[in-house]
Amino acid sequence: MKITEKRWHGCRYHVVNTGDGWSLQKHEWCKQTFGKNSFPWDLEAGRWYVQGHEFWFKDESDMTIFILRWA
Repeated sequence: MKITEKRWHGCRYHVVNTGDGWSLQKHEWCKQTFGKNSFPWDLEAGRWYVQGHEFWFKDESDMTIFILRWA
């Protein structure tokens, strides 16, 4: 996993590149854990996004939970 910081809608996001592509299992786990995912075209910054093999988390603690679960 590769971790970077990026900005979207003026907010800092912690981005985890899983390196293994999109995964329904990871996506569903995130929905159960963090709630419904946001979409890039939403007008406000969401809690989390998924884009290809990257999971974007607004809160560092959410990113940490994700890494602990999937590393």
